[in-house]
Formats: sequence, C-alpha cells, structure tokens
Amino acid sequence: MTDLAEGFAKLSLNDIVDEVDMEAETTSISSHENYRYYEGSDEDEYTDYKFESKKELIERCYECIKMCDEAESKKLDKTSRILINYKSIPNYKNPATYTLKCTVSFDDLIETKKLSDLGYDRDKNLTVSFFTTDYKDKRYNDVELQGTISFMAFFNTNTEIKLLDLNIDFDTTSIDCDIDDIFEASTIVYVIPSSPDNMLHENVGALEDHLEYLWEQDVGRALLDLLVRGRRRDVISNTNIMREDAIPKYKDKQLNKEQYEALNLAIDGHPICYIQAPPGTGKTVVCAMIANSLPNEKIFLTTETNKAADNLAECCWNSKQDGNRLIRYFAKSAESKLIQLPCYAENIIKDNLSKVYRHQLTCDQNDSLDEYQELKNYMSNYENRRRLGFGRVAATRKKLALLEGVRNEILAQQYNPNIIVTTSNYGKRGLRNKLNRDEIRRVIVDEAGQMTVCGFIQLAGFFPNASFTLVGDINQLPPFVPCDCIPVNSKCNILFESILKLVSDSRMVPFKNLITSYRMHPVLLDLVSKSFYNDTLVSGVKASERLLVIEKLALPVKSYPMAWLDTIGCLATLSLKTSYENKKEAEYVTKFVMNLLRIGFDGDQIGVICMYKGQVKYISSLLRDSLVTVNTVDGFQGNEREVIIICTTRTSSRSYNGYPNQCTDFLGDPFRINVAISRAKSCLIIFGDIEYLEKNSHWSGIINYFREKEAVGNAADFSKIFSSLAQ
Repeated sequence: MTDLAEGFAKLSLNDIVDEVDMEAETTSISSHENYRYYEGSDEDEYTDYKFESKKELIERCYECIKMCDEAESKKLDKTSRILINYKSIPNYKNPATYTLKCTVSFDDLIETKKLSDLGYDRDKNLTVSFFTTDYKDKRYNDVELQGTISFMAFFNTNTEIKLLDLNIDFDTTSIDCDIDDIFEASTIVYVIPSSPDNMLHENVGALEDHLEYLWEQDVGRALLDLLVRGRRRDVISNTNIMREDAIPKYKDKQLNKEQYEALNLAIDGHPICYIQAPPGTGKTVVCAMIANSLPNEKIFLTTETNKAADNLAECCWNSKQDGNRLIRYFAKSAESKLIQLPCYAENIIKDNLSKVYRHQLTCDQNDSLDEYQELKNYMSNYENRRRLGFGRVAATRKKLALLEGVRNEILAQQYNPNIIVTTSNYGKRGLRNKLNRDEIRRVIVDEAGQMTVCGFIQLAGFFPNASFTLVGDINQLPPFVPCDCIPVNSKCNILFESILKLVSDSRMVPFKNLITSYRMHPVLLDLVSKSFYNDTLVSGVKASERLLVIEKLALPVKSYPMAWLDTIGCLATLSLKTSYENKKEAEYVTKFVMNLLRIGFDGDQIGVICMYKGQVKYISSLLRDSLVTVNTVDGFQGNEREVIIICTTRTSSRSYNGYPNQCTDFLGDPFRINVAISRAKSCLIIFGDIEYLEKNSHWSGIINYFREKEAVGNAADFSKIFSSLAQ
C-alpha cells in the first residue's frame, strides 16, 4: 500500500459521482466527465481481492472487457439520422481523403450539451449508409462507409437544435467504389455514430484459449501468484543490485546510480519487475537504455497513448547503439494525424526497402516492391480510382494486400527490427501479420500506472515468452474506464485497478525506486516531494539552472519561482453539462499569459492546466491564436513546460447560492493535484480560491507551503508580478 493512499476516505465502487455531485465524499472514484478513475480501496486487505481459481479470473476478465466495450457505445445515438444538403469539398491537406460537407437533421430538438455524448463531436466516428429506389443502383443499399467528423458547427446561442452542420472525412484508400456516384445515386443518406469494436475475443472461451499458453510460462505463473488465492510468495523489498563496474554512458546519456540499478533489475530477467519513477526522474530515458542494452534480443516497448509511444521511440532513436534496429508501428488513424513520419516509422522503412536492400533481394522480391510502389502511387489519386471503376479497384486492392504481405516478410528478413515501439492497443490488434510475437523476450510498459490489470493480462497473453518491466508512478493518475463500468462481481474491481498498484501493493515483485528528479527548480521539487513522496525526492538540477522566470518576473519572493493568486469572489458556473468555467479567472489567466508572451516567452514554454474541461474550452478560445498549450490535468500528464499556470476554477459558495462550502473530491483528488503541480520546470503559478480549497487536506498542505514561502497574493493584483518591467 502506498504512503500516499494511506488514510484516504474511500467509498465502494457503487458510489460513483461526476464533477457536479456536490454531496459525495469519495476519492476512490475520481470522475472525469465520461470516465472514472479507479484507485482501489484501502479498507480491504490485498488477499480479499484474490480469485478462487484461474477459471474465475478468466471469467471476470472477460466480464470487464465486455463491460468496457458496451459502455463505450451505450450513450451513442441509436437513431439513424438523415443527411441533407451534402456535397463534396476539396481536401488539399490530404488528397486521399474525401470530405463531405453536410447537415444532420434530427427529428426532435436535441440539447447541444448532449451532442458529444451522443457521438457528434470532432474526431468521433460515424457510419454512413445509403438507400436508393433506382433498381439499377440498388447494390449501393448494402454499402456502409466509415467516416470521421472533422468539423462541426451550430449557432452558439442555441441550447437546442434540429440541424447540425458537419464535415465528414472518408479515407478513400480503403473504399472500393466511387463515393460521388453513391451519393448521386442515393435517394436517402443516413448517418449514425459508431464506436470501434474493442472486443478482441468473441466469448470467454476464446479468451481462455488466448491465455492458455501464458499460464504455463513464468509471467503467467507470476500473475496467478498475484491474483489467485493460496499462491502468495515471499515479500520482496526495494532491489539494490548496483554492480561494482563503472556506470556506463550511452551516447550523451549518463545514467545516475539508481537509474543504472533499475536498468540492471530490468535486464536480470524477472518475470515481472517494476520501476517506480516520480516526475522528472528519467523513466523514458531508462526505458530506452534498457532496450538499447540488449542488441541480441527482441524488445517490445509499449504504452497506453500515442504521445507517450512517440516519446519512447524518439528517446530510443537518440540513444540507439550500434546493431540495434528500431521500428515504430502506427495505427492508420494515428499516422494520418502526423505532418511527417519519423525515419524509423514502419511505412518509411518499408518504402526504402528496395533502395537499401536491392542487392540482397531476389528478382521476384524487387519486382514485388516496385509493383507495390507503382500501384500505391496510382491508387493514391482519387481520379485514377474513379477511372478504374468499382470492380477493378477492388481487384487492385487485393493485389496491394498480397504485396503488402511480401513487404512485411522482406522487412522481417532484411531490416529485422529488434526494438519495437507502439501503443498497447495496436500491439494487441495490429501486429498479428507483421511480427512473430513469440520471438519477443522482453516487454517494457511505460506509464504502467495507466494500464489496468485486465489490460495487462490481455497484453501478456500476446507475449507469453517475455519478461515484463513496468515503469511508472503509483502517485499519478491511475487508469480510467467508462463511468458505466460498474462490476456486478466486486472482485472485478481489482481488474480495473492499475497493474502498477497491484504489483506495488502485493510486495511480491522486485522493484527499484528512482528518486533524483531533473525537471523542476529545487523549490518546486521540494513542494512535490513533501506533498506526495514523503520528502524522499532529490533534486538533480541546481537553482541556477532554472532562473529563466525568476530573472524576468517580480514574484512575491525573488528566490522562489512560485505564486498563489487567490481568486476568492470569482464566480464559477456550470459548463458542458458536467463541468465548470470561471470567466473572471480565465480573464486573469489570459492576461497573465499575454504578459508572458509580451516580455519574450515563447508560447511553447507556457502551459495552462485546467482542472475542468469547461475552463479548457473557454481559455482556449481566448488564446486560440497563441502556441500556448491549454489542457486538462489528464491531457498534460507526461508533459512539462518552463511555466505552468494552474486554474482550479471552483470557488467558495459565498460567491453564489446552492453549492456546498467545501472542495469536491474531484478537484481535491491527490493524484490529480500531483500531476498538475509537477509539470513546471522553472515557475508554478496557481489561480485558486484559498478559502474553498484549503478545506481539502491535500490542497491545504500545498497552500500552507505557499504561505510559508510568503508566495501568496491576490489574483486581481497579478500585474504587480510584471511591474518591474515597466520601470
């Protein structure tokens, strides 16, 4: 059990609240609009969660997977809506994309605040179907096209609408027919929101088959020891395996003592081990060093998000040792969002196979690569596909699929990547025909605190021969799952928990703590360390290395790169149905940011972290022409900026009627607070109502730290911080 979690007041999993639930007093469930965070419960002993048998564990796993899949689509609009006024518009950014400008017609008035829940929002998926009465074109009645909303508009003054303007993007590289012809031939066009199918296994028997071989291997046996009653092993303490030989340097990366010990722990081949890595302790560097230390093994590095996977791959590439061959696999949806692919991306490597390996390949292989490139270039032109017609396009696509298989074989034989990076979701779904997963001997999971136990079991089933190193921080945001995932069986709770928390609480898995942080000014690290890490963290940077802000601003105390600006009296109002905005706070923050930009800070040096989505939306609209990042705590995890400005948004009830005079558990969640205050390198500014927030024990400790440093002021007087510049 972590020290951070000790003493938290917890309620059961059924006590689920959202951001506007004013009465609930729980930190075990931290609501996040459509998602909730599961942090487990301190009231139950670890062994109480154990399953009676392997069979029960598999059944509960499948139940959780199915529950999440159903919850994803539960709120979506189930009614097929008619499209009107549709026409194609040019897509100059991506010629392979067909963009349809159209209007969705609703039968009844729809509340605009419900549109996102119904599935009508940017980047949401839609299924478009067609109906025609023309007997010649009835074949189109069976055609369904999958599209993505790229633009959405309605009159902001309306709270209810019957018409919604959309731009829908279709990836034409996977469509075998002429889209324009379909729309022209159709009498009625329907649209309905859709969600991706998350079910990898159609029934519990299929999941059981998938995991059968896993249980016979070391990692499977370790999981059974953790999760099945009666198999508990010896308790393991913090591992210290520092070797006497000199700590190596990898290119320009010099590992410190605990990082090197963590590397040695990982390469020692334990079925499961973990590295506890607080903010700024170099976990991504350590992951890259582990991968680059084993040139004769195939290493799979994964994480839950594309952004984290990109960081992993870039770090691996920058510290790559001779003989290592890195590849970054992208899902098509993620790849399409990138302006330029890195040189180690799968498709970049494949496109250069002929150039790099032509003399090692057979004539047939070279011919196949040339034919693929020729067909691909021809088919990427929409007008060419129109000229080919329905049947020939379909035949050409089948030919391309066969040639893609040849490219996969050549890549595996010639390039033979040994460091593979992708998201865990793509690792489970997209590598089936691209990688022999039985050859993977080590798996490194970055940001493991955000992977559920259930998700980890699934992942381990795909790599049963591997040893697993989990890297992350149990004191930051845990996994999130749809709010509607309420297990009937209480033992499912542990399967929604973080795999990192499970292994930490069990005390059965070898681990190493990283304690030296290289991100924050020593004073800011002291705040984080005292608040969330029992004062155990050590600064790896000097104050003189973080003077960028101190030298330019008249902060309350010159030597302390921090300020708390009290927003008492600022009115917070409901926004986006379950969130909040505070226009006065937003006004102060916007002016503060504009002053920073005026005195020479770059937009990408500044981050605004909002505790509520409603405030993100409002401040983003005010700063839309800047490069400043405005995001929620969840969106900012894993990032850092020179200057971080935190907007707490909610204020004391004396400012308005009907709200309780206490800080909600969502806003007072310690994991959320920890992530927010640990993103700053050189300066931390917090806008918050002290009277409201100090009633929460976690905020209270932080407020007292600012008071001790005499770094508290009034938000209305924020301009004093810039006063020295006018002199």
